[in-house]
Amino acid sequence: MSGTGTLTFADQTGVLRAGDVAAFDSRMPHQIRNDGPDPLLAISVYWLQPGD
Repeated sequence: MSGTGTLTFADQTGVLRAGDVAAFDSRMPHQIRNDGPDPLLAISVYWLQPGD
């Protein structure tokens, strides 16, 4: 949405900017860190599969 940050999941790290999309299994350990001077606004969407 706005701001910049770093996304880390599994053994990968990448920069996130407004408009970027990242998709991965939500059970994978992950972290988003605000790297900029402005607030980082992100939307997280996840769902459970039947039986989870």
